[in-house]
Amino acid sequence: MLTPPSLLPSLPPSLPQVIDRFYAFLSSLTILCGQIKGQTRLPMPPIEGLLGPPSGAGDAVMASSGLNL
Repeated sequence: MLTPPSLLPSLPPSLPQVIDRFYAFLSSLTILCGQIKGQTRLPMPPIEGLLGPPSGAGDAVMASSGLNL
């Protein structure tokens, strides 16, 4: 979801958390689809700086997929 900077002040405060969880869900889904098809699929990198500093959503995806780097 790309949001013009002019709309950022009017967005609800819970939106960054919702977006983080949505990206975490998409990342998990991407990894799972790859596992089902026997392929290596990597999630999209996080969008940093759009709605503030990056959260731990990427860490949660790594933990839920069992990957330890």
